[in-house]
Amino acid sequence: PGNPNNAGVKVLGPIIADAEHQPAVPTEDEDLQITARIAPTFDPVAAAQLHYRVMFDPEVTVPFLDDGNSGDGAAGDGVYGTHVPAGVFAAGQMVRWYITAADAVGRVSRFPAFIDPENSPEYCGTIVEDPSLTHPLPVLHWFVRNPNAANTSSGTRCALFYDGEFYDNVTMDLHGQSS
Repeated sequence: PGNPNNAGVKVLGPIIADAEHQPAVPTEDEDLQITARIAPTFDPVAAAQLHYRVMFDPEVTVPFLDDGNSGDGAAGDGVYGTHVPAGVFAAGQMVRWYITAADAVGRVSRFPAFIDPENSPEYCGTIVEDPSLTHPLPVLHWFVRNPNAANTSSGTRCALFYDGEFYDNVTMDLHGQSS
């Protein structure tokens, strides 16, 4: 309140909305199907891609299609889809992704937007079911590249999965958060 709104974007690419994945928590033998509705803003959608990574491995980029053959529903309905194949992930791992879409004149959009690297998620995500976790207590899944950095005052970034929700790009530091 009392401050100007942000500047927004001057060049608006396609609108990416209603991103979903199935199953919510795959087993290591199930493909992870990802869909999203992509709509043109000023010009037709020319291409869309899914960028995914397992744990902290390099990103893999695959076409995100509205062809009726990619788990996306009917061809040309504005719902795009693809899958992350079973076999590239294992039980207990996290799978993260983001979607990009470009229009006919090259304007590109991204979901999630990742506008502020300090205060926004970089990826959507989930975990792969771990059948060895059989106790009745809730489990907090914590994924951090360098666990020792979480025990410093400067901290590090991590991802969390708890109660069916994936939280990406969370700051974790020694102030009681990593204990």
